[in-house]
Amino acid sequence: MQDYRVTPELMTSCAEDVDRFCKGKGTNGKTIHCLMDHAQRRNAEEKLSSTCRVQVNNLFCLKFVMFSLMYYLNELYCKLLF
Repeated sequence: MQDYRVTPELMTSCAEDVDRFCKGKGTNGKTIHCLMDHAQRRNAEEKLSSTCRVQVNNLFCLKFVMFSLMYYLNELYCKLLF
């Protein structure tokens, strides 16, 4: 359960969902991937709780923003050098 503790909010909001759907996934991002998989499920029995789903979506958006910012900074750095 250690690898899903990306933020305190995610840890708190998803503790029950991790125990229900992703118990024993271990480290190396497997728990996060399990949560992301269940966040997309349509079957109500396999779906994350709404509070956990919000935190997983927030994490995904944060990673996207960080990736976009890194790409932009890399492009800017390259323009300054050349």
